[in-house]
Amino acid sequence: DTNEVFFYTAQPEHNRSRLGLGCAWTYETRGSQRFEELQQAFRDLQVGWAIHALDETASPTQAAAFVGFAFGADEAASAPWQAWPNTLLSVPKVLLQREAEIVSLYLSAKPEFLQMPGQRLRQIQDWLKLCKKLLAPVAEVAEKDPAVSLQLMQCEPENEVWLTQIEQARQAIHTGDFTKVVPARHLHFQASRGLQPAKIVQKLTQQFPSCTPMGIGLGASTLVAATPEKLVQLKAGRLCCDALGGTMPRSDHEQRNQQLTDELIQSPRIRREHALVVDQMVRALEPLCTSLQAAHTPAVMSLRQLQHLWTPINAQLRAGVGLLDIVARLHPTPAVAGTPTAEAQDWIKQNEPFARGWYTGAAGWLEHNGDGELSVILRCALLQGCQADLYAGAGVVADSEPAAELAETDLKLRSLLNVLGKNIAENKDSGAVSQAPRATG
Repeated sequence: DTNEVFFYTAQPEHNRSRLGLGCAWTYETRGSQRFEELQQAFRDLQVGWAIHALDETASPTQAAAFVGFAFGADEAASAPWQAWPNTLLSVPKVLLQREAEIVSLYLSAKPEFLQMPGQRLRQIQDWLKLCKKLLAPVAEVAEKDPAVSLQLMQCEPENEVWLTQIEQARQAIHTGDFTKVVPARHLHFQASRGLQPAKIVQKLTQQFPSCTPMGIGLGASTLVAATPEKLVQLKAGRLCCDALGGTMPRSDHEQRNQQLTDELIQSPRIRREHALVVDQMVRALEPLCTSLQAAHTPAVMSLRQLQHLWTPINAQLRAGVGLLDIVARLHPTPAVAGTPTAEAQDWIKQNEPFARGWYTGAAGWLEHNGDGELSVILRCALLQGCQADLYAGAGVVADSEPAAELAETDLKLRSLLNVLGKNIAENKDSGAVSQAPRATG
């Protein structure tokens, strides 16, 4: 059902997933205090959130609420994001979750829906209807469908305009306006037939097992993604974050792939870009922590077609600090906006001709006990019928080369386009996708 509300995230390498259908309880907000308001709404929810386990041996602490939000706190809800709230906290009516070999099902409702026999019957019927839908996508995905072809209808900004913007950003860096900014591109495609979100999410799960694939359906549109970046993970007071910055393609030829990895590690420009991300994230987190560790030397995160410099950050939180308190300090990170944050965001507002929506926002889950995990929404597409809107960005620092940054966005876009369809054509009137070398592997 394309109009059903659903939330799905997975960590294939850890055999972990969550799929929620419907909304038993929802809170929406926006504005500069959105995360503080969301944290308070969650604390209020915890007070009345009663968990009744049919299996008394089961842990009652794993019921979860979905959290998702847009990049900008006050961004106008324009096409194609007009039906999406800015910031959302929602308890699904039905939540199916898997943790290794343990599978759990949670059914949720407001107390007033269970008071009278007639109300209880209607609620049970609603739960049963949603439980049946949990299995429905499996049959659709199993069918063999003809390959989808994609026609590029619009590119914002067009390639030459974007190259000019990158040069303008470099000049702003040289004059001291900021030290890094992350401009993005938006591409709109028309598919030869209706796109199937369940099938696409399954492909993302298979092809990007080390990432976090996700599918979020709100109304008639579905956001699909396979993101490599964990914004925050909180468990029993221990905090883990990913600092990502710096990108190279991968090759299926071992020698060439090693050359690309060496270039990623040794490039002074990429190392400076990465250091900006790590330093700002550490400064943002320190006031919330009693201890914090970040590796002095970044590692390489290798994905199917791309590789990134990666520094994991681990910390012990101060008492009383919640997951959304952390998000309020971290988002947006220099990896998706730039640094200093306010100046980089101002540049993005003035120069990007489209609404980012939830692209470079984040999504994930808050558990009943306050633990949880959110991932930055990257490598994503918003799907509606035959329409697909894709987004990609690149970090710009003082010595960035505009053509190289354009090629980087192409690598990111193609990793997702290869999942959406086989034949990709360009509309001459829209501005073409640049002909960057294709990543393999």
